[in-house]
Amino acid sequence: MKNYQAILTALCSFSIFVGIVSGTIQNYIYFVGLPNEIGFAIIAGIIGMFGVISIDFKKLLNGLN
Repeated sequence: MKNYQAILTALCSFSIFVGIVSGTIQNYIYFVGLPNEIGFAIIAGIIGMFGVISIDFKKLLNGLN
């Protein structure tokens, strides 16, 4: 995975996670129950963490210099 893909994955997943936690996503997606909403939030958070882990920071810092 390239750095820009990992960064975009992390940003999108964390924005979905924050949207679920704050309740904004509930206006667009109807969750049947609380466990479904919690599971969706956990999965979005885990995908965001994997996106952050997969960023090659050495390559990113070399590209910025």
